[in-house]
Amino acid sequence: MTRTRIWPVAAACAGANAAVHLYLAPVHLTEKPYIGVLFIIGSALLLAAVGGLVWSRTRVAAWWLGGAVSVGMCAGYIASRTIGLPSGYHETWNDPFGTACLILEAIYLAAFVAAGHVEAHARWSPQRP
Repeated sequence: MTRTRIWPVAAACAGANAAVHLYLAPVHLTEKPYIGVLFIIGSALLLAAVGGLVWSRTRVAAWWLGGAVSVGMCAGYIASRTIGLPSGYHETWNDPFGTACLILEAIYLAAFVAAGHVEAHARWSPQRP
């Protein structure tokens, strides 16, 4: 798989993840405002990563931004279902939106790793005529 085939997968996952979080933000803004604000901030950052993946020539910063946000969202998902978050926020595991987002984040991170592997391989492998 080449880089040109990997970044669209990541962009689609980040965009879908942002859309789900933006869809859920209003409910969380009324339930626990800081969670809603985090959803909005995370979505904005993911959309920035999508923009960087689509329009940047190097895409490096976009890959890292999307990766950092995806890791943070995964951590928040797991924490909210295990130890809980501040102000007594605790979710259950049977949330289809949360599970879908976790899958999207995992696919993004797999694409991120694959893109890094392809880039490293291209940089260090001998050039063929």
